[in-house]
Amino acid sequence: MMLFKAKQSAQKEFEEALRKKGITAKHLLKLRSRSKFTHSLQTSRHFVACTAANIVYDTRGFLNRFSARSNREELQGV
Repeated sequence: MMLFKAKQSAQKEFEEALRKKGITAKHLLKLRSRSKFTHSLQTSRHFVACTAANIVYDTRGFLNRFSARSNREELQGV
């Protein structure tokens, strides 16, 4: 029962992190190919208990460039 509650809590933290950062899971899949996130010894800062949510919070530098590019494309109608 406790493992089930822990899993639910981790899923909630992950969804909340995605919502706060304003990204989707598809954006995280695109970022997966970046060298920082593929390095085997890469560690994220500890913001919350869930490792996946910590990775979402650690993507601050990469997502700003991506969101600016996609916003520009949307405005231009590309």
